[in-house]
Amino acid sequence: MINDLGLGVPRPAPKLPPAVRRTDYGHRRRPDLACPHDLYRLTCDDYEAMRDRARDCCEICGLHGHDTPRGALVVDHFEGGGARFVRGLLCDRCNSLMQRHDGTAPWGPKSLHRSGEARAYHLNAFSNPTDEQRARADAEITRRRKRLQDRYVVSSQPVEGGAL
Repeated sequence: MINDLGLGVPRPAPKLPPAVRRTDYGHRRRPDLACPHDLYRLTCDDYEAMRDRARDCCEICGLHGHDTPRGALVVDHFEGGGARFVRGLLCDRCNSLMQRHDGTAPWGPKSLHRSGEARAYHLNAFSNPTDEQRARADAEITRRRKRLQDRYVVSSQPVEGGAL
């Protein structure tokens, strides 16, 4: 039986001392494979510094990386309007929150109250974007939000032909 072999059954991450737990986290052992953070133009030292800043926890909610469903944090970044910068490490849920901040998904009633947290995190980006990059990012976020607002307009006018 598959469960007798321990296959397909999620297991909790082992509780290891921090020195052991941090070993090789986010890095590839094989030199022919790139580290996942290479995609964001981060060196291994940059990535380790970002992990140290986050203390291996989501930078918004504080959830430890091993306690996330995937067992690791994701590298959060902003890209658009000619600006590209790395903001930090997030759990999947807070990464979804940042999609709302960035204007790529609409705010909902369960997430809108966290907009201030998202904005503060955005302004405290790991890669220290220049003022010009921040201005471009803010302009792009405004443009995206306007486009979302236009797409999700709530009308008080009755629909022709009766009820929905």
